[in-house]
Amino acid sequence: MIDYLLSIDPSVRATGCALWKDGQLVDVAIIRTQATQPTLAPATWRYITHQMHLWVGVRAPSLMASERPVHHKGSGRKSDPETLLALAMLVGALATSYPCHTQLKTKAQWAGTAPKEIVCQRVLARLTPAEAQTLHDTYNGPPHLLHNVLDAVGVGLHALGRMRK
Repeated sequence: MIDYLLSIDPSVRATGCALWKDGQLVDVAIIRTQATQPTLAPATWRYITHQMHLWVGVRAPSLMASERPVHHKGSGRKSDPETLLALAMLVGALATSYPCHTQLKTKAQWAGTAPKEIVCQRVLARLTPAEAQTLHDTYNGPPHLLHNVLDAVGVGLHALGRMRK
């Protein structure tokens, strides 16, 4: 039985977070860093990890599910190796900061290959009315970063068996 599930869409600039209790979405957040903070710096990963712990508080997760950074070989997407390395290190820092099981899934594993807009629509369609209200009430970021939180919600839905590609 999973009491709390922490699901994450990692980013060195705007990490999306979702917290679930007994399988229901109870909180979301976006953790932002300054553009001047170096992405390949332990201080940046410590900052994000610290902010995550402040947000989670006493709601200690028994499972953390995160999107796993990958190089999109042959997809036509531009992959910056430095950004990929920074994301991998951030995921490692977050995963080792909680004494719980960690589940890592690539975007293709939890969402398939649909465009971002379609994935966001699919995530929203799988929320209960109460969860949709929670998303509306607790999202604390600007509209252009909502997709990061929706990805974190999608990762959580997948970990709970509620998200099909």
